[in-house]
Amino acid sequence: MRLRVTSVDVVLAMLTCLQSPVDGAAPSVPGDDVAARIQKLEAQVEGLQKESERRPERTKPSVEAPLPIPPTLKYDDGVVWEDRDAPFALRMKALIQLRYVLAKTEGLPVTDSGAFLRAARLGWDGYALTPKLLYKFELEFGAGLVAPLDVYVEGRLSSRWTVRAGQMRVPFSRSWLTPEQMLLFPNRSLATEQFRYGYDIGAVVQSRWLDGRLWASVGVFNGAGPNVAANDNVDPLLVLRVEGTVTREPIARAEGDRRRTPRPAVAVGVSATADYVPAPGAYGYTSGLPVGPRPVASVDTNEDGRSDGVRVLEGELDVAARWRGLAADVELYARREAWAEIGTAQPDVQNRFVPRTDYAGLFGQLSYSFVGGLQLGGRFSMTQLSPLTVGGRARPVTTCTSPGGTAFDCRLPYADRRAELSVLAAYSLWDGHALGAVMYSLLNWSATTGQAVPASREHDVIAQIQFAL
Repeated sequence: MRLRVTSVDVVLAMLTCLQSPVDGAAPSVPGDDVAARIQKLEAQVEGLQKESERRPERTKPSVEAPLPIPPTLKYDDGVVWEDRDAPFALRMKALIQLRYVLAKTEGLPVTDSGAFLRAARLGWDGYALTPKLLYKFELEFGAGLVAPLDVYVEGRLSSRWTVRAGQMRVPFSRSWLTPEQMLLFPNRSLATEQFRYGYDIGAVVQSRWLDGRLWASVGVFNGAGPNVAANDNVDPLLVLRVEGTVTREPIARAEGDRRRTPRPAVAVGVSATADYVPAPGAYGYTSGLPVGPRPVASVDTNEDGRSDGVRVLEGELDVAARWRGLAADVELYARREAWAEIGTAQPDVQNRFVPRTDYAGLFGQLSYSFVGGLQLGGRFSMTQLSPLTVGGRARPVTTCTSPGGTAFDCRLPYADRRAELSVLAAYSLWDGHALGAVMYSLLNWSATTGQAVPASREHDVIAQIQFAL
């Protein structure tokens, strides 16, 4: 908008005109001709108007509304679609594992040989409504089943505190928390499989400290395993895990050191659980050593109207180290079981037993990643096995014979101790999205009593191809 002559400008012009004589006239005296002064005043006003028209226009700077950010599609450990204006983000990940297995027990014909689809998984995660509200949904299509795995929502209360609820991995042991696509060995160790829990329904509160180098999780779960319609008992599974990096260099949740960590990195973790597990349907070992199989006919030995259960306490310690392609992992496990009167109060005297209370296991593995994708590794594991399984997990059904000669269905281990010695060669492509591995394992059953277990030694060869998106 253009500037206009103001009243101040007009007054100043009038004062100037009145204080000075008209050009070419004598000094002002009373009675002078006023018309000449008015004419001069009008000329000055007209000059001010023209000058104002020549001045540039002054306008307030306009404030433009920010342009909307268009949705983006990118790759970040999966295909990511993100709309920050919504706000909403969705990432899709996929995993396919094809496996061939050849298993041979000494003194027996080949017990297993064939190829199968071990895993086919699709997963979606991201955030909705706010970046502080996250979600994850993962489905398993392999091994002849379709089942949800991770199904949860997570709220970031602050930079240190998060709460997660739904179905998820029970945070027990570093090996179990490592996703399948990040494993180097085709199988987890025997000790891990004996002591770990699986997926379960519950809630976890997690806190991070020291710039994320130290974190702790406290969880409450059903203890009945994944995808259940109801809990198998009235007591919850309680879980505590604390993990931290000793050095400032972080360690990825992955086996091996394909990224060749430039400086030494060490992480240490501890876990503990307290659980109440329903009494199993049988006790003992199918080989008869150290205890033969026998059915658990009575599951209410104290006659309180509730099914008997076993109190189970577990503890775990894990250490992981990475440096310039070298990766070392060690984990120790311990379990204590309290069976109360379940074994000694069975109605049939022949089927009574004195249950063992303490079990332990361990594994150590070492691998080296060469520049170019080649990886070599080895692992040793030894574990003691309980007839009791935790977390809703179950062994395959087999036929057992009781001390009285009666056949019955059971889910029991072969003997109470097993050892593993494995060697591995693997090759990865495309930044680890494709992995081919061949592993040979020597497995040996034994009894803690020192008795010889028949058909105890087994040779396994596993060849696996994996594609991860």
